Amino acid sequence: MIDKEKLKRRFSRNIESYDEYANVQKHMSKKLLSMVQIEDGMNILEIGCGTGYLTKLILEKDKNVKITAVDIAPGMIEFCKKDKDLKLVDFFQGDIEKMDLNEEYDLIISNATFQWFNHLEETLKKLKESLSKDGVLLFSTFGQDTFCELRESYKKVSEKLEKKVSSPSPKFINKEVLDQILGKDNYTYQEENFKEHFNNSVEFMKSVKKVGANNSSNTEARADRKFLSKVIEYYDETYLEEDGVYATYNNLYIRV
Repeated sequence: MIDKEKLKRRFSRNIESYDEYANVQKHMSKKLLSMVQIEDGMNILEIGCGTGYLTKLILEKDKNVKITAVDIAPGMIEFCKKDKDLKLVDFFQGDIEKMDLNEEYDLIISNATFQWFNHLEETLKKLKESLSKDGVLLFSTFGQDTFCELRESYKKVSEKLEKKVSSPSPKFINKEVLDQILGKDNYTYQEENFKEHFNNSVEFMKSVKKVGANNSSNTEARADRKFLSKVIEYYDETYLEEDGVYATYNNLYIRV
């Protein structure tokens, strides 16, 4: 289970550095928005607005829309409220899984947020019920191959040292899970693997922390210094390319 209080703290304390490190999230925002037509008068709900990057992209498409933007992290909401380019947006701090939705929306959109849900099926049902007659639910999230290099590094070092230490990488969903929840004929789906390169694995792990995306499970296991140094050594030797050490993001785009 995701510890939502831990999640709030992590995202709130990384506000200032978030946009500097959120390269994958920015890429996903642009691709997500290319999958929908923004039209005058739309009533839009954005879930997990973060620093407002996707919110601004929507407004660049059409300023004559009504946007309600929600984020679980108080710090993110306060950051957005101070942005003069977002003054017409209604911002609310809260956990969408627990919030009552009393309006109908023409578009419910969310970028790189649904991986933090504890009750994905129930939340998707609630969101679908909050769509207008021709409304669209559009979201991106991370698939099961995200951070596969880090998981493999932990696995190999665990085997070598005969220690059971699981990777700090969150558990992500796959298409089979979405088929079960949504019905395989009831949504459209796109998938891509996005590689990001770093000078070394330590820099990669730092970037994950800077966007608050490290594991927020309430059962998170910790590796000791010796174990972690071996993981870093294995990662840097195994996943090195000409452009540096790489990490894979398995990006999923879903339109309901």
